[in-house]
Amino acid sequence: MSHESAPFTPRESQILLAIAAGLSCRDIGTRLSITESTVRKHRSNMLNKLGLRNAAELLSYARNAG
Repeated sequence: MSHESAPFTPRESQILLAIAAGLSCRDIGTRLSITESTVRKHRSNMLNKLGLRNAAELLSYARNAG
């Protein structure tokens, strides 16, 4: 799957921007008024959509895409 064609939900896009800014899952959850486990689930969904293996790869993708 092409990284550019990965369809993110609006919430996933918000979380991706926050990840690119270096925020932790706890901080993202606080800012978006959702639980840390919900942030982790969104992060997991994005990893699957992009075919990435871990949070470090997602951070790299977020910084390059942002």
